[in-house]
Amino acid sequence: RGIVAGMAVAYRPRRTVMVHSQFVRRDQLRRYVEYNIIPSFFTQALLPIMSRQAHNDRAAFRRVYQLAIKLLVMVALPVRFAESLQRARAAITAGAIGTPIAGRGTNHGQFPGGWFGSKVDAGGGALQDHVVHLGDALCWLLDDHVTHAYARSAHVLQPQNDVEDCGVVTLDFASGFFASIDSSWSRPESFPTWGDVWLEIVGTEGRLRIDPMATHMELFDDSAGKLRHVGYSPDDMTRELVASFLRFVEDRPTQAPVSLREGIHASDVVLAAYASAASGHREPVTARG
Repeated sequence: RGIVAGMAVAYRPRRTVMVHSQFVRRDQLRRYVEYNIIPSFFTQALLPIMSRQAHNDRAAFRRVYQLAIKLLVMVALPVRFAESLQRARAAITAGAIGTPIAGRGTNHGQFPGGWFGSKVDAGGGALQDHVVHLGDALCWLLDDHVTHAYARSAHVLQPQNDVEDCGVVTLDFASGFFASIDSSWSRPESFPTWGDVWLEIVGTEGRLRIDPMATHMELFDDSAGKLRHVGYSPDDMTRELVASFLRFVEDRPTQAPVSLREGIHASDVVLAAYASAASGHREPVTARG
């Protein structure tokens, strides 16, 4: 889910950094220990709150946005930090596949648990949890933005929740490119990994398939009672996101590695997908950033 990764207020000679995260998975907790990060314990991600502000209270949204300009704010959309996506963006920019025409991707996962299953607390389910990441990754890969979304969703996999747990979204981009995203919480607890992330981009001269999680080994884990996929690739998008944030805090460039405007657009894409799922029609992505 797209959330505000950090705010840093620059003082001399000290710099205070607040890292906000909504971690709920054990693998995320291990990463915090590894990176020696003490996270805050908010029960809500900030970006959905800001998205609702943009929709319902533009004055409050402007105040938050102006504060973000004064502070150092970076949005935690990690997929673009995978080395495989970095290489893919360079190849697309260099014209290796010609003009991008169409794409597809999946972001399947396990139900994260807790307040993710509550519409009141989370605002939505699998669409909000997953589409925001691949939508942002596509915008970043193509240096483009989404203009319209069409979506179908269902609530069939986790009956105890009151949010959608699967869905398919098609996105139209300003350049004429279009893509589909398959989003669900379809992976059971016995699945060897939490889920997947992959993208395929087709151009006039070729195609690219991007799978940041492809490099792994299989571990028969008696303590867990199941087969597990254990990654060993240096392509660690979480590590690179954290490293990028730390460089951002230290160097204080004028542009964040993932700007608040980009994060809001990713959230607006999800809002358009929800509007489409409700109306049954293709819906415009309203620019709020």
